[in-house]
Amino acid sequence: MCNWTEREFCCEHKRLIVNEWCSKYINTHKRCYPKVTHHDYKGDELCSDCKNKKTRREVAWEHLIDRTKYTEY
Repeated sequence: MCNWTEREFCCEHKRLIVNEWCSKYINTHKRCYPKVTHHDYKGDELCSDCKNKKTRREVAWEHLIDRTKYTEY
C-alpha cells in the first residue's frame, strides 16, 4: 500500500499527500486505498483553494468601475 500524509490547514480543509508509492502503483499506475501514516497540521496556512479565494485579482477594466455607490455611509 502507498503511504499518505493527511495535512490539515487552519481553514479546516484536509488534503492527502503521497509520501511513497508502493511497487504495485509503480508497475500498474493504479492507486491503492490510501493508508494514512502521518498527520500534519498547518495551523498558520490556508489550503490552495482558500488562498485563491482570498487573493483579489485585478482586471484590466478596474479603473472603469465606479465603486463610490457601493460604499456605506
